[in-house]
Amino acid sequence: MEYKNELLRDAIEGYQKEYQELFEVWKNLEGKAQGVITVSGIFLAAMFAFIHKLSEHVERYEQYLLTISVILLVLSVVSALCAQRLRDVYKAPYGEQLGKVVEDLLELNDISSDISSRYISEQNILWKDVNSNIRSANKEKAKSLLASQCLLVLSSLCFVVYTSIKIWGIQLCLSK
Repeated sequence: MEYKNELLRDAIEGYQKEYQELFEVWKNLEGKAQGVITVSGIFLAAMFAFIHKLSEHVERYEQYLLTISVILLVLSVVSALCAQRLRDVYKAPYGEQLGKVVEDLLELNDISSDISSRYISEQNILWKDVNSNIRSANKEKAKSLLASQCLLVLSSLCFVVYTSIKIWGIQLCLSK
C-alpha cells in the first residue's frame, strides 16, 4: 500500500511541475499576444497617417492594397485580443479544493489505511483535470495568436507590394 502511495505522490509531483510549465506557456502566449497588438496598433496608426498624407493620384489596385492591409491589421488586433480574452480555467488544487476532499474523506467515518490512498488518488484526479483544462485553453490561445501573427504578416506584405509599386514606379496594366 505504501509503495502505491509513493507512486501516486510522484505522479502528483509530476502534475505540479507540468502545471507550472503550462502556466508559463499561458503567460508567454499572453505576452506574445500583447506584442502583436502593440505592433499592429503602431502599424495601423502609421498606415492611417500615411493614407492621410497621400496627395498624389492613387490607382485603384493601390487603394485595394492599402485597404486590405488596414483590414488585415484590424483583424490581427481582434485575433490577438481573442488570444488574451479571459478564460474560465480550473484553479490549481490547493487550499479550499483539497480541504473539501479531506472533509469528504473524513465523513466516511471509516478511518483506515485506505483513506491515505484515496486522498492521494483524489489529488491526482484533480491535478490531471486542471492540467488538461489549462492545456486546452493554451491551445485556443495559441490558435488565436498564430492567426493574429499571420494576419500581421499578410498586412505587411500588402504594404510592401504597395511600397514597391510606388518606389519602382511600376505600372500595372489593369483594365478599369
